[in-house]
Order: sequence, then structure tokens, then C-alpha cells
Amino acid sequence: MACPDRSRSGVRGTHWGKLGLKAVLQPAITLARDGVQLTYEEAQSMHNKELEQFPDSKRIFQRAGKFYEPGELFRQPELARTLERIAAKPDEFYKGAMARSWPRRFSVAAA
Repeated sequence: MACPDRSRSGVRGTHWGKLGLKAVLQPAITLARDGVQLTYEEAQSMHNKELEQFPDSKRIFQRAGKFYEPGELFRQPELARTLERIAAKPDEFYKGAMARSWPRRFSVAAA
């Protein structure tokens, strides 16, 4: 989703090849909701100083200073809920409540 011009038409589509958007997103939803066991490298990558610059990144990836350890389960329930919303209603990403929340979230993060 980092390239809005290219991903926009894809998100709005209902199928990716033979699979519907819900089916394509389901593995990511499951991983975000149920979590993944972190390797040493993954846990260490969350110590990145750049993540500290953004409150949400610091909260999610660094637990506000209580860093993840190798072998810990890393869950992202907020991401899972967002992906579920997109899977159920793809237009919510560009229209509706989700789309309207982005400017507010980004302006708060930039402040």
C-alpha cells in the first residue's frame, strides 16, 4: 500500500486472479491476529532508533521501551482488524470512516 497510485485499483478490485480479496488477505489477517514467533534477527530489528520517532511504531514494535525478545509472540491485533475491514469493504480504505481517519492520524503523528 506504499504506492497509492498503483495499489488503489487493486484494493478496490474484488478478485486477485482467481481469489477474492478476502481470501488473499486472510493469511495476513491470521498472522497479525495470532502472531508470529520472533527470530533473533526480527527481535533485534525492532530496536531500530527510527521506530522511536513515531508514537504508534514505538508502541507497536517497541512496546514503549519493553523490547521483544527472540522467541516471543508478536501480535498486531489493530492491523488484523484493519485488514478485516478492508477485506469486508475494500472501498473503506479510500472512502468512508477509514479514509477520513487517515489525515487526522497522520497530522497527530507529525506533531
